[in-house]
Amino acid sequence: MNASLKKMLAHVSQKYPKQWRKLLPIVLWCMRESKNETLGVSPLMMVMGRNPASPLKILKDTWTGENQLPQTVGKSVSEFLAELQTQIQDIHERMIMLMLNNRDTQITRSHGSARVL
Repeated sequence: MNASLKKMLAHVSQKYPKQWRKLLPIVLWCMRESKNETLGVSPLMMVMGRNPASPLKILKDTWTGENQLPQTVGKSVSEFLAELQTQIQDIHERMIMLMLNNRDTQITRSHGSARVL
């Protein structure tokens, strides 16, 4: 997980060099809620026994008064959602690429370690 986190942060730092600190919670959320290929469930599901609340559920709870979030400074809700959607899609695409690379690396290593007698 640490290697994946490092790769994700490197990607986010390249794409958003001045905002990586703000995006770290989104990166962590994406990693925690992404389904682990080996386990078949997300890390959060393994630890907490439930799926995480999505950003849209959190916003809905805020709009209905069930939850209070801090006011965003200088952005409308639609601007915030558009930016959040772009960032989550970017991070999600990167996570898929990393998972496929990790899987291919593991397959290559397992084939390379097999010996013919």
